[in-house]
Amino acid sequence: ALYQSAWDSNARFSSKTAPDIERLRNLPSFKEAMKAGSKRMADAGLDITDPKNTLRGLHETKIALDDMISEAIRQGKGGQASVLMGMKERMLKDMERAAPEYKTARLAYAGDSEMLTAMEEGRKIYQLPEMDMRKLIDRFKDSPSEFDAFRAGIAQSMLEKLRVAGPAA
Repeated sequence: ALYQSAWDSNARFSSKTAPDIERLRNLPSFKEAMKAGSKRMADAGLDITDPKNTLRGLHETKIALDDMISEAIRQGKGGQASVLMGMKERMLKDMERAAPEYKTARLAYAGDSEMLTAMEEGRKIYQLPEMDMRKLIDRFKDSPSEFDAFRAGIAQSMLEKLRVAGPAA
């Protein structure tokens, strides 16, 4: 319901209200994310050319960026993942400034979602190269609750290793 309220808010974006989005639109990876977001909208039967759907299109672009970030991390491309995260953060600032309803919806949804994601990333601790692990830890430095969820995931992974190894562990 909160997201629907944001879609209905009729937020307007321009080079003045969303300067970062205007700059991001010319970057190759962002273009790729916009293309994926447009495809998601078309699959949902939404008209991307309708100005009322601009916020929704940007939201779909954000989801595409999330997918690209996950894929870069999975492939061990931490540098690319960091660049994509920076793009996403810049875009979100503009989106939330233009549509405060979107910020409210995102915060309500993100609370649980970000904690679960952080926990899942912690559970993969034994599969990550050290540098990727350090980048994840650095990513959570400004969010104590996400860092706690990350550590809980690490603890679950350690416990599972101990269970499998038996008493000799």
